[in-house]
Amino acid sequence: MNIIQILKDTIKGNTYEIDCEVITPLAMGNANKKAEYKEAELREQSINGVLRWFFRVAGGSKENEQKLFGTVLDESKKGLVKLKVISENIMELSSKQFINILNRKQGFSYLGFSFRMNKQNFINSGYKFKIIISFNPLASKEYKEMFFATLWLAFNLGNFGSRSRRGFGAIQINSITHNNQKINQLFSLDFIKNFDNNQQNNNQKISQYYKNNLEKIKHIFNNNKKINGIPIIFDNFHIYLFSKTNYNDYVSILDEIGSIYKNYRIGLKRKGEGRKRYIFGLPLRNFDMRNRRASLLIFKPIKFNNSYSLLIIKILPTDKRSFIFHNNIKVDNSDYNYIRDFAKDELIKIYEP
Repeated sequence: MNIIQILKDTIKGNTYEIDCEVITPLAMGNANKKAEYKEAELREQSINGVLRWFFRVAGGSKENEQKLFGTVLDESKKGLVKLKVISENIMELSSKQFINILNRKQGFSYLGFSFRMNKQNFINSGYKFKIIISFNPLASKEYKEMFFATLWLAFNLGNFGSRSRRGFGAIQINSITHNNQKINQLFSLDFIKNFDNNQQNNNQKISQYYKNNLEKIKHIFNNNKKINGIPIIFDNFHIYLFSKTNYNDYVSILDEIGSIYKNYRIGLKRKGEGRKRYIFGLPLRNFDMRNRRASLLIFKPIKFNNSYSLLIIKILPTDKRSFIFHNNIKVDNSDYNYIRDFAKDELIKIYEP
């Protein structure tokens, strides 16, 4: 075997092709701020950003993050993994079309309210694209394992783009190809869901699917040194399945949870606790608008057999020193109960630390 063939085989053995599908409208935007409407696009930088965040909340160390993904400040220090997005003929949903949908559904409109102001076009639900993952030949099994654990978390617990924590920008992995073979598992992690149309059976299967894979991921990151000041999945993420499942489209399920969320927040205002809504994230009226804080409540749509279900993730501290909200905002530890109590009668437990 000559050296050229050896190199080709090495590259092939370190390359994975991921087939992805957008399942709720994705607003990733572009850098052209002068355009009247921001075009929809897929950006490697944005996907990498989500992966980095999930690496950290999985308990990954700063040192391993820099080795795997590279450093932002030093271009010469490239990471052990590279992502390339292959997207053609993007199915675009215009801002005007999207707002027409918002106008018809109050709960859905509540979750996507900021899109009225942003003039952002979307990648529509149903659009399929590929991500090519290439590892440096020096990447050890340990680093590949951590990366694919991170990939699993990002696509199974998170969303991408604007309003991602309110269910927009959900993407699922449909298949993985390696060495010209379709595979469902990587490093013992199950990437392809195999559910049917029986709601009761699916609730059990979804719960077991998440429990099994989270346990494996916890073991993968067990020897990392956690980064102080950020929530950790295995300490702070309370993961539930919304009991109302098997919706035919993303609008219906997001409208349902959006209505519950809206009424819950309105209920706080009626009880004179409107200011406590800060616990769901900033900015918020009557607060310093320079303060920003991502919500501690995540809605994660999932899809199988053309049927939609929903995960609800509550990020709760083990104590009030676990992660800082804002230095100039006094946080009463009991205020986290407003997240803890949200929709509690509509949830099926999957994972609690």
